Amino acid sequence: MVDVVTLAGSPAPRSTTAVLLEHSKAVLERHSLVVKSMSVRDIPPEELIGQAQFSPAVRHYTQLIRQAGALIVATPIYKDTYAELLRAWLNLLPAGVLRNTLVLPIITGSSARTEAQIYADLAARFRQLGAKHIIPSLFAAEQQIQLTATKSQPRIHRHLEERLGLALDTIAQQLGVLPLAAVA
Repeated sequence: MVDVVTLAGSPAPRSTTAVLLEHSKAVLERHSLVVKSMSVRDIPPEELIGQAQFSPAVRHYTQLIRQAGALIVATPIYKDTYAELLRAWLNLLPAGVLRNTLVLPIITGSSARTEAQIYADLAARFRQLGAKHIIPSLFAAEQQIQLTATKSQPRIHRHLEERLGLALDTIAQQLGVLPLAAVA
């Protein structure tokens, strides 16, 4: 059984979106939630380009999402839109896959000026996939996340961490566990 699935929309192996998802996973796992991580890199490029909806990889990830109570999708902003690989990845999912799933979009970028439009685009796509419950997006400015040269713990700005904590509280409450702040 999977409680939460995270999906990293950045093609980079180490990115601000991946850091936020790793942090989210660690927080949710402290509350005994089962969290599975995915990335747009997990589906071979030829399957993304060919829209191979019935490939073993796509079927596997679709099944994980169907089982989950929540999906956290993190994407960077590229040229005023979300990542094209994420768009291709979401296009492989069948209609209705998010019917019973709470969705949290996390958007990272250098400026929040296009965040509202990107959230609207993502929310529309999530609704096409059946989502009824979409948490308002969480915007993270890239300067709020300091990646380190090594795999050591990156630094997340206090205000961003607080906002992320509130969003994760919402997920925890919807999945029937105590709010994260109440347990800390």
